[in-house]
Amino acid sequence: DALRISQDQLQSIMQECQCPINHSLLRDPVVAADGHSYERQEITRWLATSALSPMTGAQMTSTTVVPNLTVARVARCLRDGQAEDQQSEAST
Repeated sequence: DALRISQDQLQSIMQECQCPINHSLLRDPVVAADGHSYERQEITRWLATSALSPMTGAQMTSTTVVPNLTVARVARCLRDGQAEDQQSEAST
């Protein structure tokens, strides 16, 4: 099936949907001024003590963050898929 993705591709997508600060799957992703997505709570905490990007080390031009709705939907699908996998493994 052309729409199926490999385990490597799925792993890559999961890594892209992880917060670069705490390395967990994003639940409330936001985009910061550096263009990267973070968990809202983590980047808010970071920006309270640093004006530098956690990804690049460059000066952040703003402390404003905006929701990343696309990443939120992808991460939710990944979480739902993990839950289904765990349930099917438990029933076998």
